[in-house]
This record gives sequence, structure tokens and C-alpha cells, in this order.
Amino acid sequence: MKHSAGIKVIAEGIESQEELQTLIKLGAELGQGYFLGIPQGFFTGIPPEKINIIKQLQKER
Repeated sequence: MKHSAGIKVIAEGIESQEELQTLIKLGAELGQGYFLGIPQGFFTGIPPEKINIIKQLQKER
């Protein structure tokens, strides 16, 4: 990932917990995809149950 160049990486197309886990291990800071939620309006956030999964996977990293 481009962290050394100061570039933030957005992981797109996350469709499973396994994909999310891999991307977190690789250091992705931002992401989107159907696993996190269907396309929403700009101010709609990630559902709380998905945030809990993200936090747990980050701890395991």
C-alpha cells in the first residue's frame, strides 16, 4: 500500500468478512463495499454491527 508516500488507500468492493480482514492486515485505512452496507446517501454511516466487526479485526491485526 502507498503509506510510505503519504497516500491513503481506499479498499473497494469489500464483500466478505474475510476480505475485510485481509485488507485491514494489509493496512487499508478506508474501505467500502456491500459487506459494510449497500449504497447509501452521503450522511448514512456504517451499521453498528459492522463497526464492531471492524474494531475486532483491527485488534487482531
